[in-house]
Amino acid sequence: MTNTTTLSINGVCTLTAPLHQAAFGGAESNRSGIKVARQMKMPLSLVMAPRSNADQEKTADVETEDDALDDLRESLDEDDETPVQGGYTIQVPIISGNSIRGRLSRKAADRIQSVLIEKGQQISDRVYYSLRNGRASVAGEAGFPRLDKIQAAHDDLKAGIFGVETVVPSKLVTPDLIPLLDCTAPLVPDRYAHQSVRGIEPWKTLFTSTIRSVDDIEQGADVQAANVWEGGREALQAYMADRLGDNDAYKTRDKAAKPEDDQPNRKTFANIINFECVAPLTPFLMRLSFDRLPSEAHAGFALLILADFLEERHLGGIGRLGYGTYDASLDVTINGEEHYDAIKLTDAGLTLAPALEALIEKGRQALDGVNAEGLSSVHGQLTRPKATA
Repeated sequence: MTNTTTLSINGVCTLTAPLHQAAFGGAESNRSGIKVARQMKMPLSLVMAPRSNADQEKTADVETEDDALDDLRESLDEDDETPVQGGYTIQVPIISGNSIRGRLSRKAADRIQSVLIEKGQQISDRVYYSLRNGRASVAGEAGFPRLDKIQAAHDDLKAGIFGVETVVPSKLVTPDLIPLLDCTAPLVPDRYAHQSVRGIEPWKTLFTSTIRSVDDIEQGADVQAANVWEGGREALQAYMADRLGDNDAYKTRDKAAKPEDDQPNRKTFANIINFECVAPLTPFLMRLSFDRLPSEAHAGFALLILADFLEERHLGGIGRLGYGTYDASLDVTINGEEHYDAIKLTDAGLTLAPALEALIEKGRQALDGVNAEGLSSVHGQLTRPKATA
């Protein structure tokens, strides 16, 4: 396996349902004081042109239709003689590239495990964790491996793509998915610019959705409860007095007057969860690149696991409610040779261009050759666990 292969996948994923990918840090209160789980975002800087009081009667050097930018310019101190340059940032919803990477890695592990199961072979715990997570031990002490082990890791079907331990680097790059909007236009290749949503500010792609769970006892919705409740009507009545009585106290307590430890426990099963979502029909730019893969078989395996990921047709969370579905049209470039619209994903399913089949078949053949002995010679072997006292 000496001939390297470069593979890249670029294109547009268009949401066909709301999407929510929770930002780190949990829920935050909005202007109404309601807790909302925020959508993951990144800041995007917009820079103003220089302006001084000598320019007050002239048209600004850079004209824009962005009202927020115009308002910011007008807010500058008109008595300041010194030319100033400033700007502001806006928050743009994104889909984490790391989440895509993690799911692709697990698809690769799933494929390999299926071969092991079919062959009736098993692996150790260290090999398992290295295969699933890329590390056999979180607290590892690197020992310089032999060159033959490094070569074996590069040739390994999964490690040759995703890397392993701290020795073999990953060949896969997964940038965050960004929306195709006016403000992100400088970041979008010309080929996909026509799919951008024009005249829409990033905040207009977001809305708040709510999930409400109902307590059937509290709502009186289950008239048969007393017939199945252990202890019958009397036990249910006692339960209702305890649970719903405490719930009333929870709802009406003066939060400011009592420390947290003195507040009654909330015992109802009813709950309301609010979360920020990206609106359907928002297009996102997807970019994946596999640089200098060890062989064409690795590139074919990469396409196999990408197909597994795409067939799920789901991004972000709350998939149980149908969130995160999308359509996609992706271009594939193999060693500089471009195949436009080679991968299509719709509600009818996934289709791959015939030009990809030869490469995918090499990936399948290499996958058939996977065995526990070969995996054990690579995974969990490049670093040793930290010695314990």
